[in-house]
Amino acid sequence: MVRPLAVLLGLLVAGILLAALVVLDGALAHGMDATWYTTITTPPQTAKDHPGNDKPNEKARTERLVVARTVEHRVSFPNEIRPFSRYLQNWSFDDWGVPNRFPDLDVSFDAWLTIPEGPPRTLRVTSPNEVSLVVDGKKTKEPLAPGRHRIELSWKGPAFAADDPHWDHPLPVSFELRWATSKATDEPVPRTALEPASAGSTRSRVALWILGALLTVAFGFGAFLAARRASVHLTSALVFAAILLLGSGLRLFDYASVPDFTDNDDELFATWNGWQLLTDGTTRGWSLWPRRYGRRVRVEEPEYFRQRPFYVIRPYLEHPPLMHVLVGAAAKASGAQHWLHAKLAHTRLVPIALGLLSLGLLFLVGRQLFPRGPTAHLATLLYAILPNIVLQQRVIKEEALVTPLLLGGLLAYIKWREGKRPRTYLALAAICMGLACLAKIPAIVFVPVLVLWLLREGHLRAATIATLIGFGTASLLLVYGAFIHWDLFWYSSELQATVRRTHWNVFIRFFSEPMINHNRIGAGWVLFLWIAFANLLPQLSRHRRHLVGLPVIIYMAAIAIPSGSWSFGWYILPLYPFLCLGGGRFLADLWEEPDAIRGGLFVFLAIFYGFNFLGTDTWLMTHRSTVSRMVPLTAVIFLTPFLLSTLLPTRAGKWIGRVGLI
Repeated sequence: MVRPLAVLLGLLVAGILLAALVVLDGALAHGMDATWYTTITTPPQTAKDHPGNDKPNEKARTERLVVARTVEHRVSFPNEIRPFSRYLQNWSFDDWGVPNRFPDLDVSFDAWLTIPEGPPRTLRVTSPNEVSLVVDGKKTKEPLAPGRHRIELSWKGPAFAADDPHWDHPLPVSFELRWATSKATDEPVPRTALEPASAGSTRSRVALWILGALLTVAFGFGAFLAARRASVHLTSALVFAAILLLGSGLRLFDYASVPDFTDNDDELFATWNGWQLLTDGTTRGWSLWPRRYGRRVRVEEPEYFRQRPFYVIRPYLEHPPLMHVLVGAAAKASGAQHWLHAKLAHTRLVPIALGLLSLGLLFLVGRQLFPRGPTAHLATLLYAILPNIVLQQRVIKEEALVTPLLLGGLLAYIKWREGKRPRTYLALAAICMGLACLAKIPAIVFVPVLVLWLLREGHLRAATIATLIGFGTASLLLVYGAFIHWDLFWYSSELQATVRRTHWNVFIRFFSEPMINHNRIGAGWVLFLWIAFANLLPQLSRHRRHLVGLPVIIYMAAIAIPSGSWSFGWYILPLYPFLCLGGGRFLADLWEEPDAIRGGLFVFLAIFYGFNFLGTDTWLMTHRSTVSRMVPLTAVIFLTPFLLSTLLPTRAGKWIGRVGLI
C-alpha cells in the first residue's frame, strides 16, 4: 500500500482507539463515592482474661468500622450481588476474623448531582431497605433547581433472614436514585448526572490514559506497518491482539462479583485445599458426604459468613490437586494467612489467566488447521466474547486448567506431525494430555485420544512412546494419592464416580441445556455452535476431522457418565474451543458466500437469542407491546441482506450479504 494510505489507515485505527478511550474515561468520571461499613461487637473483658491489664474493658463494645471505600460507577443496585461482593472481597479477616453470618448492609454514598436546565426536579430513592437522603446538607422533599447539588445517601438493611442459615434466600436488596419533573416523567437518575464527591477515580482515569495511549500508539503504528509492507502476518497478529484485549476486558470486568459468590461453593474447596497443600503438604476441603467417610477422615465445621457450617474433611481427595495448587498459590501471594481468608478477587485471576491462555492456544490451533482466511480469528473472537464462555471462565473449576492442557497437547501433536522436533513435540503432547488427569480425573481419556491419532497414522512406535509418557505423567496422581492416603484416595475416587445416578439423558444436556454454574443460559449460542461444528466436520480431511472430533465425543462420554444427573456449566468448558472452531468456519463461509439459510441460522440463534439480554426482565414485561413490534422489524432488517444476496448471485449481491453479516 502506498505510504499516504498506510498513514491514513494507521491514523484511523488510532482514532478508533482514542474514541474508545474517551468513552471509557467518561464512564470513570461519573458515579458516587461509597463507604461500606460493618458493626463489630467486642465481648466484655475481665482482669482474668487479661491479667496484665489493670483496667480491662468490662462492657461489650460496639464499633462501626469501614470495610471498604469504592467509587460506584453504576449508580443503581438492582439486586444483592454487587453489595454483597463489596463486603466479601474487602473483609479484613486479620482484624475481624471470619464471621458466622453475613454482615448487614450499611452504606453511605456521597456525590455531586447536576440538575439539567429546565423545570426543577424532585429527587427520591426507591429501595425495600432503610434509606435516607440529604441534599446540600439537609433533608428535603422540595424540587431541586437546575445546577450542582451535594447529595449524601444512607442505605441499610439485613442481608439474610435470621432463620436462613443456608444462603438460600437473601432478603430483598436494591437501591435506585430517581428524579422527576412530574409523575409522568419519573425515571432513574442517569450515571452522567452524578460525579464522585472526592477524587477517588482520578488514579483509575490516569492509569487508563497511560495504558490507552500506549495501546493507541502500538496499534496505530502496527496498522501503518502492516499496510505499508502488505504484511499478512503482522495484520493477523494485530487482529489477534485486539481480540485478546477484548477478551481480557470482558473477563476482568466485575469478575469478583459475577458469578455471585453463593453460586458455586466448589470455588471454596479448591482454594482451601490448594492453600493447605502449599502450607504443609496436607489436604482439606469441604464435602457433601462427610458421613460416608466414617472414621477415615477428620471433620471440621467452620462457619464462613453463614450459620450453616461447611463440612470440611481432612484428608481431602475428592478432586485432583493441580488446579487447586494454582489457586492456592494465588491466595498465598495475596497475603492470606489462613485457608479461610482467601478472596475471589485474587483467586479468580487464575481461571481468567488460564482462559486467556486457552484463547491464545485456540488461535494457534486454528491457524494450523486453517492457515488461510479468517477462520482462526473468527473462532477466537467467538471464544472471547460469548457470555456463557466468558462468565464460566471466571469460575474456579478444574476444567479451566483441563482446557489449555488439551489445546496445548493438540498443538504439540500438530507440530510433531509437521516434522518439527519430533521427539520434543511428541513428548510435550503426551505430557499435556497426561497432566490433564491431575486436574480432572475423566481427562485421562485424552491420552488414549492422542494414541488413537498416532495409530490412525500408522505410527506404532510413536503411539507406544506417547502411551508410556502420557500414562506415566498421569500416574503422578497415584503417587499423590499414595502420599496423602492410599485407601482414602481410591474410596474418594469411587465415591465421586458412582454417587450420582446416570441415565440416557446425560448427553443431551450438552446440546440443549447449557449453563453458567447452575443457571441455564446460552441455549441459542450453544445450539449455533453445535450446528456450525457439525457443518465443519465434512469440510475437513479425515485426519483433521479426527483431530477436532475425537476429543469432543470421547470427553463428553467421559464426563457425562460419572457426573450422572448432576448438570453444571463447567462440564462443557473443554469442548468450547472445538465448537468455536466450527463457529468460526461457519462465519468465514458465510462471509465468502452469503446466503439466506446460513444467515438465518446465525441471526435466529446467535443474534436474536442475545437480544433477550438487552433489557431486564421487568423492562421486557412492561414493554411487551414494544418488543412484539420490534421482533418482526428486526427480523426484516437482519434477514433482508441475506435474502438479497441469495436472489442476486452477483458481486453486488455478495457484498450486500457481507454488509448484513457485519
